Amino acid sequence: MLSRRDRTAFEIAQKLKQKEFPEAIVSEVIAYLKEIDLLNESRFIRNWSRFRVEQHHFGPIRLRAELLSKGLESDEVDDFIATLSEEYDPAALAETALLRRYKNLSRLQTPTEQRKAFNFLQRKGHSTEAILKAFRKNGLR
Repeated sequence: MLSRRDRTAFEIAQKLKQKEFPEAIVSEVIAYLKEIDLLNESRFIRNWSRFRVEQHHFGPIRLRAELLSKGLESDEVDDFIATLSEEYDPAALAETALLRRYKNLSRLQTPTEQRKAFNFLQRKGHSTEAILKAFRKNGLR
């Protein structure tokens, strides 16, 4: 499981429980993987988030939801999202996602098309503020 990508302790535990390993074995395996640094949740958060931002242009809201679904601590996720927001401008991320999806922004002149673009960016996890900044920068709304 760890040869393809980093995983969380929650994901490893789920997989082992699915294969009907006893709870004691699951705990021991997770402790051992952490000890030899094959299981590092901080590294997982960093790598997962960067990949999702750079390849899929996800915003902080979607990233937070995905990371929490992986069984990570809320405080650790929030700290990283704050750090990530300093590194990446949220409005620039929203603009990149907008330009990637709608190569020709001239087709976003009707309110219906703009609403569809707005909803698309919300599903990607961008905040309303970041979306509106991206829209204004590109002469929309």
